[in-house]
Amino acid sequence: MSHLFLFTISPVQAFIQQARKTQDLHAGSRMLSTLCKAGIDEMSKFGTPIYPNTDNDSLPNRFVGLIETNQKSAYQIGKQVQGAVEIAFQNLKDVAMQNLEKHARSKLRKPRGFDEQIGSHLQLFWVSVPLTDTGYQDAYAKLEQSLGALKNTRPFLPFTYQKEGTGELGRKCSIDGERNVKFYRMTPAEKRAGIKVLLDRKLHIPEEELTILDHKVPLRFLQTGEGLSAVSFVKRCYEMNDQINGFPSTARISLMQIEKHWANENALSGIYNKFKRSLAQIQSQADKDDQLFYEENLNEVYFQNHGLENHFSSLPELIKEQSNLRKVTDAWMRATYDRGFELTSYYAVLIFDGDNMGKCLQGKLLKSADLEKEPELLLSFHKILSLKLGIFARACYDYLRRPKGQAIYAGGDDFMGLVCLENLWQVLADLRKAFDLLVSDPICKKPDEDTAGIFPHIQENQKISFSAGLAIAHYKTPLNIVLNRARETEKGAKKVSFGGTSGKPSKNALGISVLKKSGESLETYMPWDCEGENVAGRIGQLVSALRSNFSSSFISQIYQEFSLFINPVDGAMINKVKLPMLQAELKRLLTRAYVGEDSQLSKEENTEKKKQALEEMLLNLSSLIRGKEGVMNFLHVLMIAEFVKRKTNGIQKQKE
Repeated sequence: MSHLFLFTISPVQAFIQQARKTQDLHAGSRMLSTLCKAGIDEMSKFGTPIYPNTDNDSLPNRFVGLIETNQKSAYQIGKQVQGAVEIAFQNLKDVAMQNLEKHARSKLRKPRGFDEQIGSHLQLFWVSVPLTDTGYQDAYAKLEQSLGALKNTRPFLPFTYQKEGTGELGRKCSIDGERNVKFYRMTPAEKRAGIKVLLDRKLHIPEEELTILDHKVPLRFLQTGEGLSAVSFVKRCYEMNDQINGFPSTARISLMQIEKHWANENALSGIYNKFKRSLAQIQSQADKDDQLFYEENLNEVYFQNHGLENHFSSLPELIKEQSNLRKVTDAWMRATYDRGFELTSYYAVLIFDGDNMGKCLQGKLLKSADLEKEPELLLSFHKILSLKLGIFARACYDYLRRPKGQAIYAGGDDFMGLVCLENLWQVLADLRKAFDLLVSDPICKKPDEDTAGIFPHIQENQKISFSAGLAIAHYKTPLNIVLNRARETEKGAKKVSFGGTSGKPSKNALGISVLKKSGESLETYMPWDCEGENVAGRIGQLVSALRSNFSSSFISQIYQEFSLFINPVDGAMINKVKLPMLQAELKRLLTRAYVGEDSQLSKEENTEKKKQALEEMLLNLSSLIRGKEGVMNFLHVLMIAEFVKRKTNGIQKQKE
């Protein structure tokens, strides 16, 4: 007999986002994909996977399939799949220990409680429903209901390995903050004081529950003064074909675009390679630190905190070479782009998630009459949706590479990536366009050979969309703070409403947050579509105009003037202030802020150029004002655009 089978792995977001380094982030994603693949492979022995597309590099935490119970019962198959996932996680633990022992060049003692932390981490849930005469749609609805009920009764199992009783007493992990430290690297001061002082005054755990790592272990596994639980340790030490070793840090993401020019431009490559060779002399390839490209980190305090105290004598020469690199780059910028050089220290975390995917999987896009006539129509739709989302996921991975940034995971209907600020607006516009081209349009608008069979059953005027959250932050801002802000912004984008009488969430939106190093923050929400054009493209045009034709002074002036007339509760202008007033003031200030005169042109030509630039700028800005309710969002868009313009160099393309 055929059964519909659903399997989920928890926790997901917490496991991925509990990270201090980008390698933790990437490792968490890859590990979950490995576990999901192990489950799918085991289930495939008894049936066929339906969702997600198994060709993806990144797999979500759940999968659906059809299983046949000819040889084993559904319960036996479910337990076998669960066992395969648990074995895969145990294998990851063993590989992590082997990797660390390889670098330590010695056998490491496994601390007490290590296996207990690993064994209690995963929460695996699965349900199966027999396929009856009522068909696939009814079985899928029961499947989701059963899973929800199962998760509501999930058990809580406290740790019992400590002699004091249940729970864990002692210092918690530097990454997850939930479990006790099992691996620790002592600071120089702690080494002088001795391990007994460390255990009694800081960690508060018995010595048999801790493994101390020495200088032989690369710093990428454990920084001085850092302590990891067993689960965080497995993430940190996870390696797959050296992908984690080469995964870029937040500093490297910030520098990607200028580093491309440093490496490829003849005027820059010599001094750049010289500085790289100097850095290579004080650090191993395994502990490569991209933050040393910033002058603020070339000091004894930073070296002391990062295990480079034996290289204080190299500091004067490194500072000189870094200064020379900046001066040469600045001269190249002025000759190539007619402006000075800014060493970019900001990057962006991008998260997006499909809108209403639960309803979509339930068949809400399909005509109800057709669903009643064809019980297996939903199954066909699931297969097509899985196929198209898989194609989009692979396109995301292929697209977001250096120097644009780096994808963390791409599951099709969800995505996380790190983006170089120089390429931000183009990346956003391209990914959104690709989603429409590869997923939404073939299913809902323009059928292709894959979707021709399902397209006649799709309701009219339907669209599959996603909402995105973007967090722009300094490379030194703690990664978990940036990740949480990006996730909060993505959730906010799903909740915001852009006018209308219903007040329901509009979704299909982009949320942008800026976390400045000073502690100040900005936030705005905009629909993806701004009068027929992608909102990211609109903001990118604004940044380009600020860089070439207009002074940014008008932004602070318009903000000071109109923020006084905005209701702080809902962000809407008070009734006495009309939108034409804002537009008229924008025109006046923009006319004064124009700086695009060209000495090579005649007076008449400059007048015409100014007129055209003003018209284009006003048209672009008008598209970003979403009625009276959106004025505060609009003002924040202006401030974000000015911030990005100030913190980047605009060097994606050379001046023609």
